[in-house]
Amino acid sequence: MPNTPIVLNDLSLQLLEKDPELYLEVLTYLSQEETGCAKEDLKAKLNETPYETWHSNHAFSLCRLVGKMNSEVLESGEYGEASYYGSSNPEGIDEDLAISIFQMIYLCGGDIFAKDYYDKTPQEWLKEDKDTSLFYRVNNEKFKDHVLECCRNK
Repeated sequence: MPNTPIVLNDLSLQLLEKDPELYLEVLTYLSQEETGCAKEDLKAKLNETPYETWHSNHAFSLCRLVGKMNSEVLESGEYGEASYYGSSNPEGIDEDLAISIFQMIYLCGGDIFAKDYYDKTPQEWLKEDKDTSLFYRVNNEKFKDHVLECCRNK
C-alpha cells in the first residue's frame, strides 16, 4: 500500500484499468470498518457511471477489461492508448484476479445488474460482446462463466 492515507477518491475506474492489483488492495482496505469509509459512500463510488466507461459502473467496467483485446482492434492500428476505455491495458486483467475484484465489488454494494449507456446489463454484454461491440475481449471464459453463474444465483 502507498505511504499516504488511502481515501475513497483513490478508488477509480482509471486505477482499475491501469493497476487492477492495486485497485483490489484499495477496495479491500476501504471495505474495512476501521478505515472510517462509510459503507454508503463506498457503494455510491462503486456505482458511479462516468462517460469514459460508456456509463458503466465498476462491476460492468471490470467486465470490459478482462482478457486480451481482440486481434482486429489490436492489429488495426486505429486505436491508440486513451482512444477507448481499456486501451491502456490491451492484455487485460487476469481472470482469477478479476473474479476476486468482482466478488469484492459485489460484497461492497456494487450493482452487478446495472445498465450501461446502451441499456445492457453486464450479463447481456458478456453474452453478446462479440456480436455487439468492436471492443470485446478474448480468453475470458472462466470470468464470464463466474459472473453469469453469480448473477443467476442472485
